[in-house]
Amino acid sequence: MANKLRTKIRKKLIDGVDNKDFLDKNFQYYFTEYGHNLIKGMMDDNHEKMFRDGSGNELEDKLIPAKARAVDSSSMLSYNFFRNIDDNHSIIINGIEYNKCLFEVKLPTLTTRGGSANIDVVLLSKDEIHVLFIESKFLEYLESDSTELADSYKKLDSFYADNKESEGLCKMCKSYKVQNGHYNYGIKQNICHLVGISNLFNSEKAKEKFKQLNAKCLKESDIDIMKSGKTSFSLIDVLFVPNDEEAIKKYIEYENDITEFVDGVPEELKRYIPETFVMNYREIYSLMQGFDTETMNWLYHRYIQFHQG
Repeated sequence: MANKLRTKIRKKLIDGVDNKDFLDKNFQYYFTEYGHNLIKGMMDDNHEKMFRDGSGNELEDKLIPAKARAVDSSSMLSYNFFRNIDDNHSIIINGIEYNKCLFEVKLPTLTTRGGSANIDVVLLSKDEIHVLFIESKFLEYLESDSTELADSYKKLDSFYADNKESEGLCKMCKSYKVQNGHYNYGIKQNICHLVGISNLFNSEKAKEKFKQLNAKCLKESDIDIMKSGKTSFSLIDVLFVPNDEEAIKKYIEYENDITEFVDGVPEELKRYIPETFVMNYREIYSLMQGFDTETMNWLYHRYIQFHQG
């Protein structure tokens, strides 16, 4: 159940919905269908395939409404911002130009059963040399949890590669501690993503597993770029920061937790951590030069007007 702070921000976000008839009368803060949560009301067929193949079941209505129908859906937030990145609408992040976007990409983490993690967004650079992995957060960090790392992350023989990076990761996993009253799940996700990224760089077996995991929804050429061994990998977090004093305090708390995570990354893994690790969606919005006016206006009305700064 959402806490009072998250509920307060959700109420504000409803003001950014032009057609209130799109809202579900039976489930508060949800749309009647996920298309109402999208710019232009639709998702590209290839992108929809990526989401439906993802393990997050973002688009599926089961016992409760699909997560993508929530007014504060993190996956739809990232989709609406990054969906239009292509040859005509590139974006420059940390000095690198990206012109292709993928969603819900699976990263092999451990050799144990079920050892994989979904990353929200993956950007490929125009020169096909750089890959940027993005973990997106909307309002999740306004709540606390006590998520632990699975014990298998603390056993070196669970890792794909037998090298200094795996040793460093295993040591990092052993030192992971839950902080009471904090949003721990996001830190746990970053650790898992870092394991998966290291695997793609170091293990042929993990590269083949990566291909198997993503064969249904990614083009073979995109898979080959990421498993070529000639690519540089980076991981960042992109967060939505509500324009609310109490929410900003929680953001600062989580940002400090992320900084502690980054500081604890072993030296041999620092190449995956760019100088600017945390960005917010207002910064992403400002980098979207050349995007059409309709897109920019929709994003402002739906999200940015409620963003800090």
